[in-house]
Amino acid sequence: MQSFTRRDFVRTAAAATSLLSARSYSQVVGAGERIRIGVIGCGGMAGYHMQTLVKMREKDNLDILGVCDIWRKRLDEAAKTTGGTPYEDYRRLLEIKDIDYVLIATPEHWHARITMDAAAAGKHIYCEKPMTRTADEAKKVVAAVKRAGVKMQVGVQGMSDDSYEVAARHVKEGALGDVVIAQIDYSRNHRDDFMVDKIDPDAKPGVNLDWDAWLGSARKRPWDAERYFHWRRYWDYSTGIASDRSCTASPASSRR
Repeated sequence: MQSFTRRDFVRTAAAATSLLSARSYSQVVGAGERIRIGVIGCGGMAGYHMQTLVKMREKDNLDILGVCDIWRKRLDEAAKTTGGTPYEDYRRLLEIKDIDYVLIATPEHWHARITMDAAAAGKHIYCEKPMTRTADEAKKVVAAVKRAGVKMQVGVQGMSDDSYEVAARHVKEGALGDVVIAQIDYSRNHRDDFMVDKIDPDAKPGVNLDWDAWLGSARKRPWDAERYFHWRRYWDYSTGIASDRSCTASPASSRR
């Protein structure tokens, strides 16, 4: 993401005025104006993004106006880090007219619903990968974004740098000679489990965490810390490594 900043994203949106509706055009900020951001989902990935955005705040003329999470501990930490107003319900954050775009870093089963609601609110969108949990959701999201005339970027690192573009150019220009075969892989050599995080005993549903809101459209279940902290292991919330570590979302036709 270092080669394509959020400022670049909004600039790209501003340049594509022919594709914007009158409503979304009014939301695009000029190069000299402050970019106003809302963060939905304040876990580990969002924490990294927020720290980066705070460092970019003055140089890139941006600000984080609001942060949202259903766990009060994470929400308070995010508000302290960014100075943004805390919200436990993402819909209240989307009501803030001054917000230009939102960063969505929730578990996958919430990506589609929040993205479509953000588009309907006229917000430009950065959503963590995968874009959705199922292929059917992806089609609905694409339709909603086109209908709203907003711009959306999905956080796939491999699609955000220019390595493939540069490689293709060298092949076309003949710089590598006659290329007859190419091979690429994405490998791991890690002893630990990428799919788990430490369970924090401070997470207490009904006290400082809204478990029902976190479940959303997923099957209703009693509180389960394993599911909350290790959600990538469950089909109800994720498609696992197949989509989390790849460039596109995969249809989740089975359930655990």
